[in-house]
Amino acid sequence: MSNLPIIEHYLGKNCPTCGASMKQFWQPLSPGLVKTLVKFKSKVVEKNSNKIHIPKDLQLDHNEYNNFQKLRYHALVAKYKEDGMHIQGIWVLTARGSNFLKGKLPIPKKVLTFRNKVIGYSEELVFVKDCRRGPGAKKVYPGYGITNADKKRKAGGASLI
Repeated sequence: MSNLPIIEHYLGKNCPTCGASMKQFWQPLSPGLVKTLVKFKSKVVEKNSNKIHIPKDLQLDHNEYNNFQKLRYHALVAKYKEDGMHIQGIWVLTARGSNFLKGKLPIPKKVLTFRNKVIGYSEELVFVKDCRRGPGAKKVYPGYGITNADKKRKAGGASLI
């Protein structure tokens, strides 16, 4: 079940020493998360920069804002670092996130987390086209916000992610 055998006895309970939660959580890649990722990618293209300050640059509703950080469990976005230090509120789209949105890369449908760390992956892989709302539904986001113009844009001489 867990790759942390020492704590397996306490899973779902609290730590007997410090009282911290010992729960693991499966984090699925939901259509809502993909919608948020598309918004993020659109802002990257619009700004011609892969450094996006979430509260200032990106208009997210309450649910999108609160769940945005879950995209990092899937390695689709990452916190921005400068001189080895995280800069508060600034995130970047990863190459994995870009390739996922382009339909080039499947990723695990769910990841298992424990104390904000990924400790496992589902065997089932999904492409962006698989992230729909219910069986037989149309694609949630036509083109997933990625256009040919996006592919041709350049940022400082290098192609945007």
